[in-house]
Amino acid sequence: MTRAPLSDPGAGSAAEPRPTGRVEIAEATSPEDLAAIRALCRAFRTWLMVRYVDHPDIIEAYYAEDRWEALLDDLPRLHAAPEGAILLARLDGRPAGCAMFAPLPEPDACEMKRMYVDGFARGTGVAAGLVEALCALAKARGRTVMRLDTGRIQVEAQALYARRGFVVRGPYYEAPPSLADFLVFMERPL
Repeated sequence: MTRAPLSDPGAGSAAEPRPTGRVEIAEATSPEDLAAIRALCRAFRTWLMVRYVDHPDIIEAYYAEDRWEALLDDLPRLHAAPEGAILLARLDGRPAGCAMFAPLPEPDACEMKRMYVDGFARGTGVAAGLVEALCALAKARGRTVMRLDTGRIQVEAQALYARRGFVVRGPYYEAPPSLADFLVFMERPL
């Protein structure tokens, strides 16, 4: 089992018990599920601030705290079924990760958003499970292609997506020039 470095704000402590590996992935619908999703998204933002320590301006521009909190409040609308979905992964009953999709303007296309796995669950298959569950759900809801963007220095995410059938493509939306150089765009047929 691979564990994230302890300097990672999402990583578990060395004294924390290792998960046994029972993963459950389901749509987040209850208030408790959505609270767990929001907590994971806040951890994601914190993780980004550490990962992009040399570029805090980029993270603040894209994930300014006040706008981020407003977005978190609006997640159920932004990812409402059947056009979208919010998935919550639990590892041994504990919230471990999330992933969402939302429609894109192009017919039958959707975008993966806010894919994040907490440090204690990295290396356990939660991320691959979320990607596959999200793609299967999007396909079942009539989507034929899933797109995403990820940070250029998030090489672990890029490798995961490549293993799950995503390929690098050009931008599918117009990103501000200051942000565009930090992004990698990918897609996968469903």
